[in-house]
Amino acid sequence: MKTLAALSAVALCLSAGIGHAQVYNATLGFGGVEPDIGCIRGAQVGSRFPVNVYDAHTHERVLANISRCTGGYIKAVNEDTGAHWNADMFENGTARGRDADGHAWRYDPRARQFTNLATNATCAHTDLRHVCAIER
Repeated sequence: MKTLAALSAVALCLSAGIGHAQVYNATLGFGGVEPDIGCIRGAQVGSRFPVNVYDAHTHERVLANISRCTGGYIKAVNEDTGAHWNADMFENGTARGRDADGHAWRYDPRARQFTNLATNATCAHTDLRHVCAIER
């Protein structure tokens, strides 16, 4: 659950100016901060390879590739149920995706709000598995 909670904070962290590499490593439990070579060289393409981790608590396989220059993505699938969710993050701090309930969502960095496009619910903090959902 710790891994997923940290992943849920990624979109907020992106717009708050925290380096993606720092968030990425803290989120997925890797030690140290790996430099984003694409950013160092000023390149506009991502230079990192995606990392695939297994979250034993949630039974999810999580694939993530995040760059502070080019944005990135997180994709997850529950290996027990097949439920999946994803998030696409952009260099301007916006994000969008689909939660495990199949609902599309977006994140507005100016308002610092997530919006579940199926329910029109908004929230400042959320679990990307169930964006702006009632507590489960």
